[in-house]
Amino acid sequence: MRKLKEIISQYKLFIFLAALIPVLGFVFIWQRAKPNALPSNPLFGNLPQPESQFEIETQPGISYQVSFPQSVFNQFPALVNVYQIKAGSDQEVVNKFAQIANELGFSTKPSIQETGQTTFFVWQEEKKLLKVNSQTGQFLFQGEFPLTLGFVAPLEAESLVKEKLNQWGFLDKDTPVKINYFGIAGQELEPTTNPNLADLYEIVFSPSVDSYPLIGFGPVSKLALAQTTKEGQLVRLEYFLHQVDKEKVGTYPLKSGQTVLAEIQEGKGRLFSLKTKAGIETNLDPQNSIKSLDLTSVELAYFESIEKQEYLQPIFLFKGTSLLADDEVLEVSLYLPAISSEWLIFASPAPTSGFSVE
Repeated sequence: MRKLKEIISQYKLFIFLAALIPVLGFVFIWQRAKPNALPSNPLFGNLPQPESQFEIETQPGISYQVSFPQSVFNQFPALVNVYQIKAGSDQEVVNKFAQIANELGFSTKPSIQETGQTTFFVWQEEKKLLKVNSQTGQFLFQGEFPLTLGFVAPLEAESLVKEKLNQWGFLDKDTPVKINYFGIAGQELEPTTNPNLADLYEIVFSPSVDSYPLIGFGPVSKLALAQTTKEGQLVRLEYFLHQVDKEKVGTYPLKSGQTVLAEIQEGKGRLFSLKTKAGIETNLDPQNSIKSLDLTSVELAYFESIEKQEYLQPIFLFKGTSLLADDEVLEVSLYLPAISSEWLIFASPAPTSGFSVE
């Protein structure tokens, strides 16, 4: 017995490892056998339907093809973030914009306008207007506000506008922009590619979330833009972005490419935009319906709506072309929620679009 104890004492480390290895092996095999464990995140609401001033509906009998490889989905991450939209009270919104309105030169109190279920605070004096959505904080300014004295170059105008929006807490200074140039002919704006011939600079902002573009749908595709004169006057400012809490709701698994393409085949893609080759938004003539769709690209983006929404969440954005009954070709965009409906509190039923596969 004494000899046995000596042996156990001498080799106890090896005995411990011999007993531990099967346990670790079991844990490893069990973890590998578990079906993709879902993160412990809360459920959140569904995407709002895209707004559009056009009647866009898919019709039965549409065929389509996907002209990109499924491997494209490998470029996307396995997990993405969902963020909460800030919910400020009407009083908080009006207090914030009272200071901004004062800086913009308004001296009167706002009036209240009701449009459907939306309330707007409106400051209006002579040729100046500031209209604010009380629920979202989205706003429109028209008038004249001097950003500086004297003539400004386009990049200087961009810097001044960014500084002002950053000061008000709306945009980061490093938000990418594109500058468009216009000449003024009477009451009309005529585009020009020569900055030296421009009377007005249009600064279009391209905000992103986690390095993915923020996409606006419906008639408002430019979510934030400013127009300034070459004399340094801000004459228009559109801001249709929701304010987002920095604390994310959770990090969720993306749908696989196989799942996404299967949902496209089931008709779950939401068609939200049709454009002519000249880039003009158009509607569908009932007598000239879509015959087929050719989807040529897909990207990951975040969904932004000019409507009230509770969450900022990712989508798969598809682009391509559509062939109409009269053989006209239009540019088309459609999207799918990028996160599985099991995480949505109110999952929308699939539209009866009648897609067929070629």
